[in-house]
Amino acid sequence: SALVLEEEKLRRCKETLEAHEREERDIAHKLEHVRRLAKTQESGLHDAEALRKQAQTDFEGETREWTIRVDAQKREHESAVARLEALHREAAGLEREASDRRLAYEAERLEFREELDGVKKAW
Repeated sequence: SALVLEEEKLRRCKETLEAHEREERDIAHKLEHVRRLAKTQESGLHDAEALRKQAQTDFEGETREWTIRVDAQKREHESAVARLEALHREAAGLEREASDRRLAYEAERLEFREELDGVKKAW
């Protein structure tokens, strides 16, 4: 009877040990699953960070490109304004010159008319 009790006790210990081993394997599987998920999340985080850095680099590049374009447009506009102002000054000078010539021609014509009238009277 003592032997039977010891065998029973041994059998229960063996079952308890097997249950603990099964539980340990389950925990090891869960731990491995959690490690894989963490690794996947970490990889995703690295990918997201790389994408963020690429987007920031692209944005900064486009910002520089547009700044360069805007500056070039500003310089082109300023140059066009300067050329337009020079053309206005040149046109004003030409108008003054034309007016002066018109006055000179008018005075010459008047003088010629007076001479012509003097010649007609003398005839």
